[in-house]
Amino acid sequence: MKQIIFWSFISILAFCSCKQNGKNVDTTATSAVIMPPVVDGGILTSIDTARLTLVDSMVYTIDTTGNKPGNDITFNPNIYSEKDNIRYFKKDGELRRMVVNYFIDDKNKETRSIFYWKDGKPLFVRHREWHKFPNPKPLSMEVLTFFEDGKVVAIVDRETALQPNEPPSALYPVPLQISKRSLEDVVKEYSQYRDPALKALEEFEKNGVQKTDTLK
Repeated sequence: MKQIIFWSFISILAFCSCKQNGKNVDTTATSAVIMPPVVDGGILTSIDTARLTLVDSMVYTIDTTGNKPGNDITFNPNIYSEKDNIRYFKKDGELRRMVVNYFIDDKNKETRSIFYWKDGKPLFVRHREWHKFPNPKPLSMEVLTFFEDGKVVAIVDRETALQPNEPPSALYPVPLQISKRSLEDVVKEYSQYRDPALKALEEFEKNGVQKTDTLK
C-alpha cells in the first residue's frame, strides 16, 4: 500500500523536482525520526505523523485542483521589486492557495511563501528564504507551519549554510525537525510576507491594476 509521508511538501506545487546542472534533483526531504507526540500548549514538540499527514492530504487536494491549467492567476505586485510575483487559486470564491515570491535587498534575498486555507481558516504555511551573499553568510532555509481548525499545531524547519554560488537546493538533504523558534516569531515572519500580498491581491481584483510603489 502506498504510504503518504507528510514531508512530501517538498514536491508540491509543480516543483516536484528541481533542475540542478541540467539534471532533475529529488526534492523530498529526509524523514525525521518518528517519536510519540508530545504537546506543549497545543503545539507538538515531537512528530505526530498521522496528524500532519492529514494536513498533507488536504494540501495535496488543493494543489491537485489549483495546478490545473486556468485555475490560478498570476500577477506582479511590485512590492519589493519588479520581479515579485503572486500566484493564487480560489474555489467557490474562497481563497485556497497563494504563492508569494519576493526579490529583496537588490535581489540578494529571495523568498517564497506558500499559504493554504480551508473553510476560510489557515491550513498550512511554507516559507523559504535564500540569502545569496554574506549577510552574515549565504544560507537557505525553510519553515513549515501546520494548522488544525485554524490553530497552529506544529512548526518544523531546517537551514543550511551555502558555499559561494551554491544553489538553495543544497537544503533538501537536511532533515526537517521540530522548530526551536517561538510561535510568535514564526507568525511574525510569515505575516510580513503574507499581509502585503493579500493587500496587493485585493487591489488587483478590485481595480485590475498592480501596485507601483515598493517597500525597498
